[in-house]
Amino acid sequence: MIKGLLQKFRKPKARTQAQRMLTLRSAPVYYLPVTKSGSTYLKNLFYYLDHLGEHASGIDIHSNADDLVRAKTGDEESIRHSPHAFAVLRDPIDRFLSLYFDKIYGDGPNNFADVRGYLAQEIDLNLTRGITVDAHRDNCIRFIDWLALSLSFKTDLSVNPHWRRQSNRLKRVDTLDLTHLTLDGLDWQLPLLLGDIVPNIKQAMIAVKADNRTEKPFTRAEIMDATLLGKIEAVYSTDRKLYEQASRKWQPWLDDHPEVGEGETIRCFTATEQPINCVAISKVGRTYLRNLLHILEHDKEYHDPLKIHTKGASSNSELTKSEAANEISFFVIRDPVERFFSLYFDKIYGTGGTFISMDYEAFGGASRVC
Repeated sequence: MIKGLLQKFRKPKARTQAQRMLTLRSAPVYYLPVTKSGSTYLKNLFYYLDHLGEHASGIDIHSNADDLVRAKTGDEESIRHSPHAFAVLRDPIDRFLSLYFDKIYGDGPNNFADVRGYLAQEIDLNLTRGITVDAHRDNCIRFIDWLALSLSFKTDLSVNPHWRRQSNRLKRVDTLDLTHLTLDGLDWQLPLLLGDIVPNIKQAMIAVKADNRTEKPFTRAEIMDATLLGKIEAVYSTDRKLYEQASRKWQPWLDDHPEVGEGETIRCFTATEQPINCVAISKVGRTYLRNLLHILEHDKEYHDPLKIHTKGASSNSELTKSEAANEISFFVIRDPVERFFSLYFDKIYGTGGTFISMDYEAFGGASRVC
């Protein structure tokens, strides 16, 4: 009987560093969940990748921990040398506002009912529905001041993972050398990281719908002021440094692959009166494609095909993503090895002549650069 009581009340043994990582049955991928940093979505994504279907609990997947696979003690070395081991970091401002609206001010089924009630009494938090942006800002200032005390262990409530610093979570696996992604860049960073080992990662990310997002009555810009910003940055200063480091690491790729935002336009070559648009890339058949579009527009090839790049020789248009999607819009990708040798022989080693193959049977004799 005494032995049974001891087992019942014995404190659970702490997880090893490897056991803190989620993994897949289908691939050697490792993920460290960080609360309020996309963990609901990513846990559902991991389940989907192993079962090719979404978890029945959706955003409540945290209550079904046994349905996810954890790495085993002894896997530390494999994780440390894996290019597919990662954590996701979130901008501390966005993470704080998500915590406030989702768990504290929010009155939905997934909020912290006991905590929000405690805070209403302890720091006079205003939980009235439909309050003004100024009232939300005042709430946030009161809340971040309380969080500073909580994270210093000076409150009655223990520190909750939802407001624990992201850096503290990372310290618990500090020997594993994880790659850090950012939540705001997850849609393109994760396919880059895992695409070689999880070929269907993009399709899976689109298919998974469970995402614990809370609608906010006001935007970040409307709520934040210098005082609130300074307080959040002070409390989560290390998180800010880690997030900025991760952002800078991914920035070179983003500079080379800028995403077209809503309202921004893409410069396309086109054929007037034809619903066809081409994003032409240098050394990827651009000369040939521009000559082709010229033939479609004028029913004859350009008088000097190799000089079609001259300003004004081709029609072009500036289209938004939605406008381009409503017409026949495309771009062409070339094997990078072939593109490199084309660049070398054409522009570097070449002494003035250009290597041309003529295809007079197709498209009225347009010239095609090799």
